[in-house]
Amino acid sequence: TFVTVMPHDPFQFEVNEAYVATSRNLAPVQFAVGRKLEHWSQIDEVWKLGIWQPRFSWDPLNPDAAAMTGATLSVQQPGFKVTAFATPLFIPERGVGLSVANGTVRSNTPWVSTPPVNMAFFGQNTPFQYEIAMPAITKVLFNPAASGLARFGGDTGFWGQLGYAYKPLNQIIMGYDGGLGITGVANATIFPRVMYHHLVSGEAAYSSKELDVSISTLAEVPVRDATPSTWSTQEVTPSVAAGLTAEWRPNPTLTKLKGSYLLQTGGNAPDQGPLASNGQSLFGYRYPFQNALILETDVSPIRFAGGGLMIHSKVTYDLIHQGLIISPQVKLAIFNSLLFGLGLDLLASGGDGSSPDFVRSNLGNSRVYSGVNYVF
Repeated sequence: TFVTVMPHDPFQFEVNEAYVATSRNLAPVQFAVGRKLEHWSQIDEVWKLGIWQPRFSWDPLNPDAAAMTGATLSVQQPGFKVTAFATPLFIPERGVGLSVANGTVRSNTPWVSTPPVNMAFFGQNTPFQYEIAMPAITKVLFNPAASGLARFGGDTGFWGQLGYAYKPLNQIIMGYDGGLGITGVANATIFPRVMYHHLVSGEAAYSSKELDVSISTLAEVPVRDATPSTWSTQEVTPSVAAGLTAEWRPNPTLTKLKGSYLLQTGGNAPDQGPLASNGQSLFGYRYPFQNALILETDVSPIRFAGGGLMIHSKVTYDLIHQGLIISPQVKLAIFNSLLFGLGLDLLASGGDGSSPDFVRSNLGNSRVYSGVNYVF
C-alpha cells in the first residue's frame, strides 16, 4: 500500500494502491479486489500519461500512478498470463482541485490551468464570472469499466503483450455555457463531464538481469458524449502514441541508465462552441508532449548498512518546442525506513507559443524542493 499526503490547502490524501487478494500459493489463479496497480501499458507508465491508469497529479512533473478500483483476475502459466479487470465504479484522476470565489476559478497550485477572467465575447474583450455546476456524485461514481491484457513470454527473454479497455477517461472533461449580463459582465457555468474511450495497447520487449528494451504503442478512441448545442466544450480526439524505452543496470554504483522516446499524434484539440476562441482549450491538454525524449540515471556512490546516498537525474526534452526540463535529485536513506531528499526542477523553452507547449506554459514554475519520507 502506498499512501501519498501533500501539504496543499485543501488537505490532499491519496491511496494509490490498496487491495485484498488470494494467496500467490494458489497460483496459477489470483483474484484481487480494491486498487491494484497493473502493468497495462509501458508507454503510459514511463511517460506518466494517465491514459490507462489514473494519476495522483498534485505535481504534473512527478505524478504518481494510482490504480483503478475494482476486481482483478489473473491466470498465469509458464510463458503466458491473462489479466482481466472489471468494475462498476469510477474514481477520476485527482490532483489539487479547483474552486470558485467571487466568480473566479482558482487553484492553490500554479500548475493548474484556469479559465481567463477576460475573453473575447462577440468581438469584445469581456470580463467573465464563473460558477461550477457539480453533477450528482452518483453520476460520476457509477460508470462501469472493463479491461483485459494477455502477455506472452516469461520474465526474461523476449515477450509481448496486447491489451484492450473500455472505460471512462481518467480526467474529467469540461463543458461551459454562458451569456452577457446587463452589467456588461458575461456569466459562464462550467459543467464537468464523464466521457468514455476505447484503449488498445501493444508491446514487444526483451528483458534480462541487466537490460530491458521495449517498443510500446497505445491508441485511444474517445466516445463523444451528448452535450447541448449551446455549450462550448473541451474536446478529445483519437490519439496514437508510440515509444521506445531501454533501461540498463550495469553495476551497484550506476544502478540505472534509462532512455525513452515518445511520438504521439492526436488527442489534443481546441474547444468547440459559441464561447471557444483562438483555437485553444481553456482547460489545457491531456497530452503534454508529442515528440520528446527522456534520459534518466540513478547513481549510488555511497552505501552503508541500512541505507546510502542516491543521486537521481532526469532530463526531458521536447523536440518540437525545444522545451527542456532538468530534474536532479539527491536522496539519503537511513535505517531502510527514513529518507531525506533535495531536488531541483529547471524549465526552459525555445517555443514561440504558437502551439500548445507544456514547458513554455510552466516556465515560472522552476523550483527547489526538499522532503522527508518515513516507511513504517
